[in-house]
Amino acid sequence: MSEGQAYRFSICRLIGTLGVLCVIVGSIVIAGEAPPIFINVPSGLITVGITFFLLLGAYGGGFLRFIPASLATLFCSPLKPNPLYAAIAKSGSRYAIGAGLIGALIGTVIVLKHAGYRSQIGPGIAVALFTLLYAFFLSRVFFAFVYEAYTAKRDE
Repeated sequence: MSEGQAYRFSICRLIGTLGVLCVIVGSIVIAGEAPPIFINVPSGLITVGITFFLLLGAYGGGFLRFIPASLATLFCSPLKPNPLYAAIAKSGSRYAIGAGLIGALIGTVIVLKHAGYRSQIGPGIAVALFTLLYAFFLSRVFFAFVYEAYTAKRDE
């Protein structure tokens, strides 16, 4: 866990985390698709990479300490609020959306560049849409969840 931050295991956070993943994967499977088709490495690099480096540039070592602490909040509740980690999560939410939009523009440029070649259109659209998908997942599922964990003490 994070240095100086105490946590308590939370069955509600565990169920919440697993529930979100089950709903996403379940809906993909019910639609008749295999979950691995939703993995697109260039889109992940754009979205996660830009978000990571913006947060590193903005928060430095605080962000590096935030990474394991934020992962801990997927299963545990922090025992006290942490304004720095809440600010990082709030910024991460905004940065992820911005990174997704950058990826969508890159994907659109790829599509337009290869508009005459039908085989190249699909990969460009995949980059455009997957970066947005990953951005919204990071922003609204991960960073929003972490932000709530560090903003206020709750009874569980």
